[in-house]
Amino acid sequence: MIGLFKASWSLLIIIACWALPAHAHKQQVSTTHLKFNSVTGNLEIMHRFHAHDAEHYLNHLLKKHGDLLLNPEHQKVLGHYVADSFTLATQRGKAPLALTYVGQEIEGPHFWVYQEVAAKQAKALWVEVNFFQDLWPKYSTELYNQSGILSKRYMFDSQNNNQEIPLDG
Repeated sequence: MIGLFKASWSLLIIIACWALPAHAHKQQVSTTHLKFNSVTGNLEIMHRFHAHDAEHYLNHLLKKHGDLLLNPEHQKVLGHYVADSFTLATQRGKAPLALTYVGQEIEGPHFWVYQEVAAKQAKALWVEVNFFQDLWPKYSTELYNQSGILSKRYMFDSQNNNQEIPLDG
């Protein structure tokens, strides 16, 4: 009887340990995509966040409970925060380019923010990213510079929040 009892508890512990990772919080990371649109001549900037992280940060930003899913005003507040936390410049130390805020949306489990800027003849851009790092110092962003069918990945975090990104592929 005791052997059966121990076996039951052992099985319960194994199942619990197996199921725990399914409930663990996702890694705190966002993605940003830079893509040149040859039709408009603009560099399109698309930021993607896990909606759970975005809503948690919205609560921090508002200092109260926010509703990212159902409140368009809260979506705009967070969207403009994201836009203000991302800058592009033609050279290090130069004034940031004036990015146009296009909008934001919830799509499935993600919160998206869109920006664009008229693409000049620059061979590279200096990028600075500071999303959510005042709340989560280890928050990171993967930036993908898409040139045609090629895509190059760059990592940004609180220790490395600005980098030069070549635009010529």
